[in-house]
Amino acid sequence: MDAEHPQLWLKVVNVLSFVSLISTHAYFALARTQDVYSLHPTNLTPALWASYILAPIYALLAALLVWQFLHSAQPIVQKAIGPWFAVSAASISLWFVAWTEDQLLVAFFLALVPSFSLFIIALNLIQKFPNKSLVETVLVHWPISALHAWLVFINWLTLAAFLATLWKRPEEDDGSETGSQWEDYVYVYVWLLFQIPAAIFSKSRKIDDPIGLLVTAWTVITVALNHPGDSLIYYPGVVCGVVIILYALKSIWSLRNQPKLEEGTPAEREPLV
Repeated sequence: MDAEHPQLWLKVVNVLSFVSLISTHAYFALARTQDVYSLHPTNLTPALWASYILAPIYALLAALLVWQFLHSAQPIVQKAIGPWFAVSAASISLWFVAWTEDQLLVAFFLALVPSFSLFIIALNLIQKFPNKSLVETVLVHWPISALHAWLVFINWLTLAAFLATLWKRPEEDDGSETGSQWEDYVYVYVWLLFQIPAAIFSKSRKIDDPIGLLVTAWTVITVALNHPGDSLIYYPGVVCGVVIILYALKSIWSLRNQPKLEEGTPAEREPLV
């Protein structure tokens, strides 16, 4: 069986970990009337429909897990994906548990694990399989990049929720909380300042990643649109989101000139290192 289906155990583990992730997300989403990502509101909380972006991301990941069983996918599964996808999916499932149980510091460190794991996969793909075909771009690079971009935002969101517990807002006489403190705005601006340089860096290093940029723009704009009455967040967020979208469109334009690669011989499809 190993000769006919190499690394079968790893592929099965990938599928099981993804099913566990989907089940965990569905459970916590259906068990609560409130949006999962709004359980700990901060100035970084996105609009309620922000998580809709996960539908196409999960669809791409499902396609990736089907594609991995093809013989031509074996080098990438073994040399690039490895155990990192399963580690990512398992960590995200645990993040949902910690987040909903108000264990925010634990949730933050759990969110770091899949971000790092997916970064390793992306780095392996860039370094070992630079001559990617269109199929590999859509079924491998795009889902990994999209999920990584979303998880980077989740890292920022989780840290914001934890820090909010450290600088609790004073209460009014009626028991309600006052408006945002200056720390909240500083945190949002630091987050925004990291987004555009990251887009510029990806282009300067010729890493054409339109999907990752579009997901990043989505998170920025959904945060802005969730604060329409706060001009200190709304307008900077919208401007930042539009700039990132422009960089994403530039990356898409660059992909038009990408040569279409044939499957080639097995030797040609082997990783560079």
